[in-house]
Amino acid sequence: MNQSGLQSADAGVGPAPATAAHQRGFTAGGATCEACQALGPAREMGKDALLAMIVHELRGPLAPIVTAASLLGRLPGSTARMRRAARIIERQSTQLAALLEDLLHVARSGDRRLVFRPRMAALRDIIDMAVETAAPLMAARQHELVVERQGLGATVLLDPMRVSQIVSNLLINAAKYTAPGGRIVLQVSSAPGELVLSVADNGVGISREDQLRLFDLYAQVPGQHGAAPLGFGIGLAVVNQLAALHGGTVSVSSAGAGSGSVFTVRLPLPADAVPHAVPDTGPDAVRATGLP
Repeated sequence: MNQSGLQSADAGVGPAPATAAHQRGFTAGGATCEACQALGPAREMGKDALLAMIVHELRGPLAPIVTAASLLGRLPGSTARMRRAARIIERQSTQLAALLEDLLHVARSGDRRLVFRPRMAALRDIIDMAVETAAPLMAARQHELVVERQGLGATVLLDPMRVSQIVSNLLINAAKYTAPGGRIVLQVSSAPGELVLSVADNGVGISREDQLRLFDLYAQVPGQHGAAPLGFGIGLAVVNQLAALHGGTVSVSSAGAGSGSVFTVRLPLPADAVPHAVPDTGPDAVRATGLP
């Protein structure tokens, strides 16, 4: 099978409350009236149809965006920064289009599993796309991002979009829970049989109790100095599910409040797909900017 289970956006959310009329249809023994029983499938069909229509309408604007980005990078007199911006728009638009196709697949088939598309891909390209996604938040919070590049010269067999999602979610999570001006370190290492990705920060840290539930859907932990939780508690659950999609694992370690945290993802690589080294150059540390 090239697919693995992933909960839909409705996972963990109970059915909508019954109306007063339908509440009266319940018997003393708890059985529901036939009309209530019929509501479930009808509601699901309605949501799937609405989702399909939304995806259809969202796909339309993507084509001209990609075309405009391509033209922007080839305009006479375009600067290196303009060409880089155009490449970012093209890459991120391509990823957005793939995510929309996933949604359309769910809406049309009712299959709540993500499609797994492994292929040979350069780790540097995967990491670049992930950093592009997280860069605006890190720039806003003036974080220093350190990318330790020992493993970025490899080409490996995996689903590049899913791995990029894993890394970007970990970077965004680190940025949310690290004070402005903080430091985030991304490490990538690959060897025959395994790819290891880790994101470390000097942020608020995580208590032992919170570590036990951190990858549950909607799980949230307090922000700095006990502030209200940040985000929706979805990103790390996505990381967990996407790692499982590859047959891998994700773990967290932290000494507690104020001690920062380290998230480590381990993904198995096929034994016959030995990472191929290619030259890799570039800065080891950068001050995160909106345009990496």
